[in-house]
Amino acid sequence: MTTVSVIYYSATGTVRRLAEEAAASAREAGAEVRLRAVPGTPEAGREPGTPDATPEDLEWADGILLGSPSHWGLPAAPLLEFVNTTPHLSHAGAFVHKAASAFVAGSSRNGGLDNTIQSLHNVICHWGAAVIPMGSAHPVLYLPQNGNPYGTHTASGADPGTVHEDAVAAVRFQAARTAWFARALARARQEA
Repeated sequence: MTTVSVIYYSATGTVRRLAEEAAASAREAGAEVRLRAVPGTPEAGREPGTPDATPEDLEWADGILLGSPSHWGLPAAPLLEFVNTTPHLSHAGAFVHKAASAFVAGSSRNGGLDNTIQSLHNVICHWGAAVIPMGSAHPVLYLPQNGNPYGTHTASGADPGTVHEDAVAAVRFQAARTAWFARALARARQEA
């Protein structure tokens, strides 16, 4: 069975909602899923009982989805601190031939959301994993509040925790796409 880890940091609940939708979609696509909050995620950003993410959750997974708020056009510091615990896995090749993607949320559509996703793509590239973008071919990309070719993003404006249904559709597509690539890459690894 394909395995997918959805790792997120959420301060207000917006990214958590996207992460929950991503996890549900990856399960519907046939993957075994771990939904994990980055250590230090406040109560508002997690459901009670959500386990903390560990590097082992990344090593276990065939596919990885990273979620973060956008802070000044960059991923939130707690997510970056978590990523900084992974060099031993990266250097050992634990991410090679895995599928990974990123989604973000912020208060403003023009607040650096694309930059934040691309910063997370930098992490994925350093890991040696395959970046799975949204692309421009699927109709979900043309909904008014959905995201972009790099990954899902949503802006909650002055109402933290709000997620537009277009963004839900986008992150569900993104998670299913990531699970599909994770399954294909895992199969190729087994055959190699």
